[in-house]
Amino acid sequence: MIDRSIVLACTRLVVAAVIATTLIACSERQSASAPVATEAAEQAEAEGVNLEEALKESDQLKGPIESVANNPQWVTLPGGGQVQYEVFGESGPFVFLGSQIYLTAPMPGSAAVYRGYIAGLSDRYRVIVADWPKGMGKSTATGVPALTADQAAAEILAIADAAGADQFAWWGYSFGGAVGLQLAARTDRLSALVVGGYPPMWQPSSDMLLAVHQAKDQMEAAKLNGTPGYLLNRASIQFYTSVGETNQLDLLDNITAPRLVYHDVDDTVEIGGMVHDLSKRTRAGADTLKARGWEIQWMDTGLAHYGMNDYQKNLDAFAPFLDKVLLEK
Repeated sequence: MIDRSIVLACTRLVVAAVIATTLIACSERQSASAPVATEAAEQAEAEGVNLEEALKESDQLKGPIESVANNPQWVTLPGGGQVQYEVFGESGPFVFLGSQIYLTAPMPGSAAVYRGYIAGLSDRYRVIVADWPKGMGKSTATGVPALTADQAAAEILAIADAAGADQFAWWGYSFGGAVGLQLAARTDRLSALVVGGYPPMWQPSSDMLLAVHQAKDQMEAAKLNGTPGYLLNRASIQFYTSVGETNQLDLLDNITAPRLVYHDVDDTVEIGGMVHDLSKRTRAGADTLKARGWEIQWMDTGLAHYGMNDYQKNLDAFAPFLDKVLLEK
């Protein structure tokens, strides 16, 4: 079992834009200090914490690179760059576990969490996992083209093509949920959509854009330009900028795949000195969502926005929906 104290310690040092990026989660192991430096820099500004001391403190959370890959494959994405992916499971409908799950684990212990998700689904589904967005794990971090919502959708569909998935369900948590909403509105290839830890209604896009801009400034101040964490944060700026003027009701109306959103009952996260209550946003929009065909589920992990780390409670929240929709159980 994963050590929750390590998970919580690690996530407290995550980039300030933890929702907006991809829970960069304490490290790109190739550049372990990048997201740590971002959070440390913000703490230095808000709490008087010495940046160098905060970076040294993060050394205790460094660990070996872990991978859940057994037989990884590579795909070249539209516009350039390559991403590593793998399909787990021998038969059944395809389920794409998007961000926050990767082949290459970004922090100590997270590979055990990923394996929990994969094991919980691959007995009856073919589960796609990738080092995406570009810059994660062993994927190549190319700066062009910009990761707009259109580009993100094109890249995900390219990975699905390489995996042989004409139709697939998308699961995404936090940033991966935000991406899933845009993907589902742009393609008819989704057999189901699962959005975890991100409200489809009253989306916090402007808050996230501010957070990733703050993270960018802090990384540049720490001279971390060009690191994987910096490139990923830049991609998040590009994504949230591209969806900034989205009419959320129109977006919801363009999603036709069977759809579920789920949260921890206390899905809160502190960014930039403010506590953001994501579960409250979905509760406020529940009637609108249900009227548009959404199902809503809740779980109680005791981990707030970091509840994704309790894979069993997450599976209990969303797997029955997939089984009903994809397997007619």
